[in-house]
Amino acid sequence: MGPLGFTLTKEEWLDRHRTGDLQYQELNWEDPTTRQYGHAAIVVGTQVQRATYKGNDVPGGRFRMTQVAIQSGGNWVLAGVHLSPMAERA
Repeated sequence: MGPLGFTLTKEEWLDRHRTGDLQYQELNWEDPTTRQYGHAAIVVGTQVQRATYKGNDVPGGRFRMTQVAIQSGGNWVLAGVHLSPMAERA
């Protein structure tokens, strides 16, 4: 369940991007760190965003992001992403 009390299905999550209902004005990484374990790598950092959904501001623009990448056929491939909302700075 998300911080606003609902969970999106995979299709609902993808549709908000496909339709253009979700618009990012800013999307940045802060302080990413990478740890590599053989053919896998974990990247942890802070995603900072300003966005609108159907013209309304999206609250909570800071997320702890973890990305998992693996080597496949000589290329790095994103295998997973996790976002957790962070408290806004005062």
